[in-house]
Amino acid sequence: MKSFVFIVLPGLLCAVIAHAAPVQDEVYVCVDQNGVTEYRNTGLNKGCRKLDMPAA
Repeated sequence: MKSFVFIVLPGLLCAVIAHAAPVQDEVYVCVDQNGVTEYRNTGLNKGCRKLDMPAA
């Protein structure tokens, strides 16, 4: 049990953090015809613009 807690668990945690880090990519602000604002990860719709995000 000690080997799992001290060897396997930290390795899994590092793998999850390394995989999740590049997910923060692009965010678009979209405003539809009724003035409703939505935040999306694609800017394919009309009325969308890329949101300028500061580097983390």
